[in-house]
Amino acid sequence: MKKRVMIFGMVLVVAVILNSCYKDIVSPDLESSYPPQQVSFKNDLAPYLKKTCSSNEGCHNAGSHEPYMDDVTKSFKNIVTNGYVNTTFPKQSKFYKFVYGEMSEYSTKSERTKIYDWIRTGAKNN
Repeated sequence: MKKRVMIFGMVLVVAVILNSCYKDIVSPDLESSYPPQQVSFKNDLAPYLKKTCSSNEGCHNAGSHEPYMDDVTKSFKNIVTNGYVNTTFPKQSKFYKFVYGEMSEYSTKSERTKIYDWIRTGAKNN
């Protein structure tokens, strides 16, 4: 009897140990059916962000709503370092969700696609 309890206990411990070995597997965004275009932050996105998001009628001027978009260097830093971009899952990016969601009326499909492709290609400061 004692031997059975000991074997049952060992099996239970091994089962618990094997069951606790779990690892999340993170896969890249596979939803996109087209190759991303090369997008320059400085030449393609910064002018759009400054014109649309931080102009006189825009809301993202310094001292207003974050992230601030009134300066090219600062706008990149504010977007990337403050967690608005997720290059592993671009569609989970706050920036993507804002541009495709509540802010979509302020941009064209082409501008939104550039933002998405910029995130997909690593959100580089180029």
